[in-house]
Amino acid sequence: YFHLDPDAFVVIGVGRLNPVKNYPLLIEAFAEIRKIHGNAKLLLAGDGKEKSSLLRLVQEKNLSENVVFLGNVTDISKLYSAADVLGITSISESVSLVALEAQACGLRCVVSDAVPSESILLESTRKMPAGATPEDWARALLDTQYSGAAVMPLELYDVQHVNRRMKEVYLKHFHQAKKTS
Repeated sequence: YFHLDPDAFVVIGVGRLNPVKNYPLLIEAFAEIRKIHGNAKLLLAGDGKEKSSLLRLVQEKNLSENVVFLGNVTDISKLYSAADVLGITSISESVSLVALEAQACGLRCVVSDAVPSESILLESTRKMPAGATPEDWARALLDTQYSGAAVMPLELYDVQHVNRRMKEVYLKHFHQAKKTS
């Protein structure tokens, strides 16, 4: 779908191309990965005001053949399926929907410490400490053996499960209110 070599090590970044997403760190880490994996690819899905500066950085690092700016992608699940790992280098995040979606697809993720712990659903998702270097990020992105602790079970994000829980809470309070009236 993305015309990738089946043997390529594929790193993805998903989200608006905006300074808060800290894509320069992801590109710097990818430059380190390229020293190990000559056929590695970095796919960036999204668009935004930082695109031109990111393109310059990619050119400065001689990565133009290996970094692809996809723009906005309509079927993101195909991108998650094509990747080996998702990198989220954000300086600030609320609940990371990208991390949740990627993990729901079974994709290994490496996320910044800005990503809330509630967004970590799989043991293969690694949270990086503040101040981690591009080399630290590269090692983490390449580490397929990492196993930490999942914080939130994936089922808690399932629509049917949430609906059942909401109904249980509502009925519990409804019955309690009936008893007191």
